[in-house]
Amino acid sequence: MSNDSLLPDPSPTTSDTRTSLAPENSTSSSGRIGKNGDARSVRRVHAVLSGKGGIGKTFIASLIAQAIQKQGESPLCFDADPVNASLHEIGALKAEPVNLYMEDDDEIDVGALDEMMARVLAAQTMVVIDNGAPGFVPFARYLIRNKIVERLERSGKRLVIHTIVAGGSEFEQTVRGFNSIASQFPANAPLVLWLNPHNGNIGGSAAFAETPVFKRHQDRILAVIELPRLDRYYHYTLKKMTDEHLTFAEAMADGSGFNVMDQSRLFDIWEPLSEQIAAVL
Repeated sequence: MSNDSLLPDPSPTTSDTRTSLAPENSTSSSGRIGKNGDARSVRRVHAVLSGKGGIGKTFIASLIAQAIQKQGESPLCFDADPVNASLHEIGALKAEPVNLYMEDDDEIDVGALDEMMARVLAAQTMVVIDNGAPGFVPFARYLIRNKIVERLERSGKRLVIHTIVAGGSEFEQTVRGFNSIASQFPANAPLVLWLNPHNGNIGGSAAFAETPVFKRHQDRILAVIELPRLDRYYHYTLKKMTDEHLTFAEAMADGSGFNVMDQSRLFDIWEPLSEQIAAVL
């Protein structure tokens, strides 16, 4: 398939999020070599990619970074969303903004992308990249045409692509986006598929595993993580945390201003999610 076909996607209680549909030989937290051939000593570069806006990309990027922090490591984070730069607003993650476009121009700033990638290649820690919908096409093309997957491998790193299928009206569009990413990125870049039921039921991970698009790409799927569908109480507390641009650790700390009920609800959300994410770091 031509690289030129990488185009934008066409236009009440918490659920159990413990989900893994990857084949049995996939990488786990036990230290074994994964299906994509990398040992746990290989540094992973986690890129959150989707051409659809408003489906939780920044939230997911923040979860990945927080899970890395929970393991005692400081990730190198980049916010490559040319419009919102929401990851950069979460101070504890220290995400560095990357301007994908030249100032006062619609041209891609190749120099800025090259500078970011040079730092990624040299990084001695795990990396998290949040890419917003407006910058999806140029950033994806940059990764493919510059053979970034292969360049990372030569420097002892592995690109892991996180992409999202969302429920409700976004379902078909995000499924097409997942298929596009899985079809066009090199096969040695494993995928983590996130299911987001916030705007509508997806039917769960087991149901999605029976779809033709999942079966078509299942050999390269490292894991499936299903975000919880929150009731009004859990949603209230999570929104309060994200509106204040805090991490789970900050909001659950003493003196955070979050009361014991808020903190218990955040714990219920964070613990099962962080356990799943740890298995793909």
